[in-house]
Amino acid sequence: MNEFIEKLKGGVITAAMRVNRNANEKDVDCNHVNYGHATAIADSLRYLGHEVNIPVWCDDNGCLRIPKLSIDGKVTSFCHDTPNFPAEPVDMSEPIDPLTIKIAGELANQLEARQHDTALT
Repeated sequence: MNEFIEKLKGGVITAAMRVNRNANEKDVDCNHVNYGHATAIADSLRYLGHEVNIPVWCDDNGCLRIPKLSIDGKVTSFCHDTPNFPAEPVDMSEPIDPLTIKIAGELANQLEARQHDTALT
């Protein structure tokens, strides 16, 4: 289970970097899709008992930007003041493991169903 949790944590960070990369490229559609991906995985981690915080802001192009995120108190910061965002080169060519995406999606659906059931009672 620990390996799975670590993969989910890595998935949130990777998705956040993609959000920011898409913003640099002014690709609003991909930017918003990747933000949804990041928040879906974050919700899955929350459902599993982890504390996740992903602040977000919208730039002048309508793109979302994630300045930092924290998972269980560990903060990962992203630099906003350079044209190459994030500041350090990141290999974004490797896709996130499809099984991780599938499991995160299933967990997010379970969480949404639980929240819906709670709202009805």
